[in-house]
Amino acid sequence: MNEALKMNNNKFFSRRKFERYHVSKLKGLKGSILGLETYSYLVSLGKGGCGFYGTRKLKPHDLKATIVCQFEWNDVFFEPIKVEGEIIYSEPKDLDHATLFYTGVRFNEDQQFLVELLIQELEQMAEHGVIEKFLK
Repeated sequence: MNEALKMNNNKFFSRRKFERYHVSKLKGLKGSILGLETYSYLVSLGKGGCGFYGTRKLKPHDLKATIVCQFEWNDVFFEPIKVEGEIIYSEPKDLDHATLFYTGVRFNEDQQFLVELLIQELEQMAEHGVIEKFLK
């Protein structure tokens, strides 16, 4: 990893209170921002928030707006998990000759308990090398 990227990642991760897990390749785990269906490609998830790729640029009023994220995981949970939070940033990323928008969501503190069982499952997978986790 080059030094500029490493410094940018350290600055980015130092703002987080909780670790996040790379979940984009997990089969059956789905996430979306309700009302923003173009943001339904879940990339990362942790107790404090999550990250999505979307296909359109967000409007200024979408940032800092209260949103609801919904998570479903076939064969793990019977009911979808819904967590309130806010969009804290959205940045364009060039991937495979297309521009997508990586959007970070911070869960409301009083809602974080709703994802605890999901996070425990992800932690076990990380311990067994199935997925990777970010530093804080």
